[in-house]
Amino acid sequence: MTEFDNDQNDTRDQQLGPGMAQTLDEAYRMSRWIYLPMMAGLVVMTVVMFGIGYSTGGSVGFQGSVAGMILGGTCVVLMITAVPMGFVLHRKQIQDSVDPETGDPTPAAVQTATILRLAMIEGPSLFGAICILLVHPAMVIVPALGLGLMILTYPRQNVRGGYGRNPYDPGQ
Repeated sequence: MTEFDNDQNDTRDQQLGPGMAQTLDEAYRMSRWIYLPMMAGLVVMTVVMFGIGYSTGGSVGFQGSVAGMILGGTCVVLMITAVPMGFVLHRKQIQDSVDPETGDPTPAAVQTATILRLAMIEGPSLFGAICILLVHPAMVIVPALGLGLMILTYPRQNVRGGYGRNPYDPGQ
């Protein structure tokens, strides 16, 4: 690699930004940009499904049938099992990636674990949005619960100006 190649890479990094977060605070700050489109997509999908269901006079599909009960039950069971599993996998990934020098998790592991946890929340929530249309409008509870969990786990600054799980804990 020549000096010219290094200059091009430096220019590219200045224009596009680095590919991965270099510090833990950067990882949490970048994670905020992962949360926002997922939350927006869930809200839009829920509103569209609720709107279609409302404009057709209620449920389009399986309301009151055995298939509807199975579909709705599957959605609820998926939410009850997948979401806790996402939190457990998130914690496990963070614990397995602790840097021995600093004692903190690596920035890449924080971002990967965040995406994994959000996917485990978003999947059942989007399924719940579809169940609004197919099963019953009361299934809006499932995407609302998913959105609430996304809001609760959204990375916030702590009192020291850094990022962490608890924004009120000065010891983090």
